[in-house]
Amino acid sequence: MNLNDTKAIFNVPVHYSKNIFYQTFFEMPILDGYPSRANLNSLKIINRLDAYLTEGKINETRKLLHSIGVKYVIINWKGNINIPEVSHLSILINPEKFYNVSKDILEPLYSSPEVSFFRVL
Repeated sequence: MNLNDTKAIFNVPVHYSKNIFYQTFFEMPILDGYPSRANLNSLKIINRLDAYLTEGKINETRKLLHSIGVKYVIINWKGNINIPEVSHLSILINPEKFYNVSKDILEPLYSSPEVSFFRVL
């Protein structure tokens, strides 16, 4: 699948087992198509996204999401992120910080203490 030709859902964390629900409900592909295990490419994207947001690189964040064909971002705030490759995240595990830095990139569509859903602007 060429993600530049389609729009995908990006789930954070990528290995959370309920992510397949979002693909089924919204009838959109999950980025990289791995709903049940961590994918190295998605982990790299998560790390880069978190670093850009931490550094306040708004344009770079927007370009990254657009370049990989992401239309929606779903973050499970209660998801297990104890994978060594993403154990250092600071923004993508903290709703308050995330909302403060992402407001020019993502439009919040739904939010709860457990999960938030955004549209990429």
